[in-house]
Amino acid sequence: MTESAELKPCPFCGHAEIDPCEWMDDKGNQGPGCPECGALADSVTEWNRRAPAKRGEWVSVTDRMPDAGRTVLAFYLNSLGKPRRIRAVYIDEKTREAGPEEFQDGGAVYDETRDTYYWPAGWYERIDNWDDYSHVAVIEGEVTYWMEIPAGPVVDAAISKDEAK
Repeated sequence: MTESAELKPCPFCGHAEIDPCEWMDDKGNQGPGCPECGALADSVTEWNRRAPAKRGEWVSVTDRMPDAGRTVLAFYLNSLGKPRRIRAVYIDEKTREAGPEEFQDGGAVYDETRDTYYWPAGWYERIDNWDDYSHVAVIEGEVTYWMEIPAGPVVDAAISKDEAK
Protein backbone atom coordinates (compact mmCIF):
# COMPACT_ATOMS: atom_id res chain seq x y z
CA MET A 1 0.00 0.00 0.00
CA THR A 2 1.64 3.28 -1.08
CA GLU A 3 -0.52 5.42 1.18
CA SER A 4 1.57 4.64 4.30
CA ALA A 5 3.57 7.89 4.03
CA GLU A 6 0.27 9.81 4.19
CA LEU A 7 -0.87 8.29 7.50
CA LYS A 8 -1.22 10.74 10.35
CA PRO A 9 0.00 9.84 13.86
CA CYS A 10 -2.34 7.85 16.10
CA PRO A 11 -5.14 10.11 17.35
CA PHE A 12 -5.16 8.25 20.67
CA CYS A 13 -1.56 7.71 21.79
CA GLY A 14 0.33 9.94 19.31
CA HIS A 15 2.48 7.08 17.98
CA ALA A 16 3.90 8.21 14.61
CA GLU A 17 4.75 4.90 12.92
CA ILE A 18 1.35 3.62 11.81
CA ASP A 19 1.16 0.32 9.96
CA PRO A 20 -1.10 0.69 6.89
CA CYS A 21 -1.80 -3.09 7.00
CA GLU A 22 -2.14 -3.63 10.76
CA TRP A 23 -5.19 -5.88 10.37
CA MET A 24 -6.66 -8.22 7.75
CA ASP A 25 -9.97 -10.07 7.84
CA ASP A 26 -10.83 -13.46 6.33
CA LYS A 27 -12.01 -11.78 3.10
CA GLY A 28 -8.66 -10.09 2.48
CA ASN A 29 -9.77 -6.61 3.56
CA GLN A 30 -7.07 -4.75 5.46
CA GLY A 31 -6.55 -1.42 7.11
CA PRO A 32 -4.27 0.75 9.18
CA GLY A 33 -3.70 0.55 12.90
CA CYS A 34 -1.46 1.64 15.70
CA PRO A 35 0.96 -1.04 16.92
CA GLU A 36 1.41 0.90 20.17
CA CYS A 37 -2.18 1.20 21.50
CA GLY A 38 -4.16 -1.06 19.12
CA ALA A 39 -6.40 1.60 17.52
CA LEU A 40 -7.74 0.49 14.11
CA ALA A 41 -9.54 2.02 11.14
CA ASP A 42 -11.16 0.62 8.01
CA SER A 43 -9.08 2.70 5.59
CA VAL A 44 -6.30 5.28 5.37
CA THR A 45 -8.94 7.92 4.62
CA GLU A 46 -10.87 7.01 7.77
CA TRP A 47 -7.66 6.93 9.83
CA ASN A 48 -6.65 10.42 8.73
CA ARG A 49 -10.18 11.84 9.12
CA ARG A 50 -10.52 10.98 12.80
CA ALA A 51 -10.15 13.96 15.06
CA PRO A 52 -7.57 13.25 17.72
CA ALA A 53 -8.68 13.17 21.31
CA LYS A 54 -5.91 14.83 23.26
CA ARG A 55 -4.94 13.12 26.47
CA GLY A 56 -6.72 14.88 29.29
CA GLU A 57 -9.42 16.26 26.97
CA TRP A 58 -13.06 15.17 27.40
CA VAL A 59 -14.94 14.20 24.23
CA SER A 60 -18.73 14.50 24.07
CA VAL A 61 -20.53 11.28 23.10
CA THR A 62 -22.57 13.38 20.67
CA ASP A 63 -19.34 14.28 18.84
CA ARG A 64 -17.70 10.86 18.75
CA MET A 65 -17.72 7.52 20.52
CA PRO A 66 -14.55 5.66 21.48
CA ASP A 67 -13.37 2.73 19.38
CA ALA A 68 -15.46 -0.37 20.11
CA GLY A 69 -14.22 -2.30 23.11
CA ARG A 70 -11.62 0.33 24.08
CA THR A 71 -11.39 1.10 27.80
CA VAL A 72 -11.66 4.84 28.47
CA LEU A 73 -12.55 7.19 31.30
CA ALA A 74 -16.27 7.96 31.18
CA PHE A 75 -18.21 10.75 32.89
CA TYR A 76 -21.86 10.90 33.89
CA LEU A 77 -24.15 12.31 36.57
CA ASN A 78 -25.61 9.63 38.82
CA SER A 79 -29.25 9.52 39.96
CA LEU A 80 -28.44 12.03 42.74
CA GLY A 81 -26.87 14.47 40.27
CA LYS A 82 -23.37 13.71 41.53
CA PRO A 83 -20.54 13.55 38.96
CA ARG A 84 -19.01 10.12 38.42
CA ARG A 85 -15.81 9.26 36.56
CA ILE A 86 -15.25 5.58 35.83
CA ARG A 87 -13.13 3.29 33.66
CA ALA A 88 -15.62 2.04 31.09
CA VAL A 89 -16.10 0.48 27.69
CA TYR A 90 -18.90 1.05 25.17
CA ILE A 91 -20.37 -2.06 23.53
CA ASP A 92 -22.23 -1.62 20.23
CA GLU A 93 -25.39 -3.63 19.50
CA LYS A 94 -24.74 -7.29 18.66
CA THR A 95 -20.95 -6.99 18.66
CA ARG A 96 -20.00 -8.90 21.81
CA GLU A 97 -21.28 -12.42 22.30
CA ALA A 98 -22.57 -13.29 25.77
CA GLY A 99 -21.12 -16.47 27.22
CA PRO A 100 -23.30 -19.02 29.02
CA GLU A 101 -22.23 -17.71 32.44
CA GLU A 102 -23.03 -14.09 31.53
CA PHE A 103 -26.47 -12.56 31.95
CA GLN A 104 -27.85 -15.65 33.73
CA ASP A 105 -30.59 -13.45 35.17
CA GLY A 106 -31.66 -12.38 31.69
CA GLY A 107 -30.78 -9.17 29.91
CA ALA A 108 -28.77 -10.67 27.05
CA VAL A 109 -30.01 -9.85 23.56
CA TYR A 110 -30.94 -12.93 21.53
CA ASP A 111 -30.49 -12.93 17.75
CA GLU A 112 -32.70 -15.70 16.37
CA THR A 113 -31.14 -15.67 12.88
CA ARG A 114 -27.67 -16.28 14.34
CA ASP A 115 -28.88 -18.32 17.35
CA THR A 116 -26.57 -16.22 19.50
CA TYR A 117 -26.88 -14.15 22.66
CA TYR A 118 -25.19 -10.74 22.79
CA TRP A 119 -24.40 -8.19 25.45
CA PRO A 120 -26.95 -5.34 25.42
CA ALA A 121 -25.58 -2.19 23.77
CA GLY A 122 -24.39 0.41 26.24
CA TRP A 123 -21.68 1.55 28.62
CA TYR A 124 -20.08 -0.91 31.05
CA GLU A 125 -17.87 -0.02 33.99
CA ARG A 126 -14.65 -2.06 33.98
CA ILE A 127 -14.15 -3.96 37.24
CA ASP A 128 -10.71 -5.49 37.87
CA ASN A 129 -11.00 -6.52 41.49
CA TRP A 130 -14.16 -8.63 41.63
CA ASP A 131 -13.98 -12.38 41.22
CA ASP A 132 -17.44 -12.75 39.68
CA TYR A 133 -17.65 -9.73 37.37
CA SER A 134 -15.38 -7.91 34.95
CA HIS A 135 -17.99 -5.42 33.68
CA VAL A 136 -21.07 -3.82 35.24
CA ALA A 137 -23.67 -1.98 33.16
CA VAL A 138 -23.94 1.75 33.83
CA ILE A 139 -27.59 2.15 34.81
CA GLU A 140 -27.65 5.05 37.28
CA GLY A 141 -27.00 7.76 34.71
CA GLU A 142 -26.16 8.40 31.07
CA VAL A 143 -22.52 8.72 30.02
CA THR A 144 -22.08 12.11 28.36
CA TYR A 145 -18.29 12.42 28.00
CA TRP A 146 -15.25 10.16 27.70
CA MET A 147 -11.49 10.57 27.42
CA GLU A 148 -8.46 8.44 26.76
CA ILE A 149 -6.92 6.97 29.90
CA PRO A 150 -3.72 8.86 30.64
CA ALA A 151 -0.46 6.97 30.72
CA GLY A 152 0.51 5.75 34.17
CA PRO A 153 3.55 7.01 36.01
CA VAL A 154 6.93 5.48 35.39
CA VAL A 155 7.68 3.37 38.46
CA ASP A 156 11.15 2.23 39.35
CA ALA A 157 11.09 -1.57 39.26
CA ALA A 158 13.53 -1.60 42.18
CA ILE A 159 10.87 -0.16 44.51
CA SER A 160 9.35 -2.98 46.50
CA LYS A 161 5.64 -3.25 47.26
CA ASP A 162 6.35 -2.39 50.90
CA GLU A 163 8.20 0.80 49.94
CA ALA A 164 5.35 1.88 47.65
CA LYS A 165 2.84 1.89 50.52
